[in-house]
Amino acid sequence: MKRQLSANPILLILAIVIILSSCTKELNNEKTVPADHGQAIAKVKGPHSDTLKFGSILGFLTGSASPIGFGPPSSDRTFYPSTELMAGLWTVDQAQILLYGYFFTTQALAPTADGIKSAYLMLYSNPTPLNGDKVHANSGTDNAFYVQRVSGDWDIFQMDKIRWGSMPAIREKNRVLVPHTNLPFLDVTVDVTTLVKDAIIDGETMIGFRLTPTARKPHNIRNFVSCYHERTDLQPRLIINYN
Repeated sequence: MKRQLSANPILLILAIVIILSSCTKELNNEKTVPADHGQAIAKVKGPHSDTLKFGSILGFLTGSASPIGFGPPSSDRTFYPSTELMAGLWTVDQAQILLYGYFFTTQALAPTADGIKSAYLMLYSNPTPLNGDKVHANSGTDNAFYVQRVSGDWDIFQMDKIRWGSMPAIREKNRVLVPHTNLPFLDVTVDVTTLVKDAIIDGETMIGFRLTPTARKPHNIRNFVSCYHERTDLQPRLIINYN
């Protein structure tokens, strides 16, 4: 059987989020509508809620680390753990640092794609950002990002060894676009139903995602709460509704 995620699902609902922790003095600890090229656009929502229907699973994400790169050789590293989940490009000591966020859930998927009614990824804006401008969770004029599915083998017990040149592969198919926002803080709900179904069709029993900035322009960033943040009520989560 294909092994995408090396994990022992001890808990019913368990996940690990790969996010950024610290670097140098600046880097620290709706329904979707189809778009072109197999993409979808995620809608955003205001105050968060966890309205569960019969047959739903609320999966909180836990565990944190992130590879960063695109700048000097010293930026090719991974930090673990972190209070932040980010996607974007920032400047540290006049060097450009590209930030990708990897995460996954060990929540078992349905045996068939038909068993999934809907799946939503919920991300909450970081009220106390340590990175970016350290005041606002969202910065820049082009801070949109994609939610993409991770494919292939990757070992969650070796997250600290992920490097820019050896990051887990991702799929372009059915990626979801989270649009740019001018708001300093904004929670988002992303419809990842198709991505979850794709994983099942490909024989996966668990699913991984990546947050990928759409533009490589400095001073654009989206900063969300991770499982290690003191605001446990804002933990990222994946809600899967079963038929």
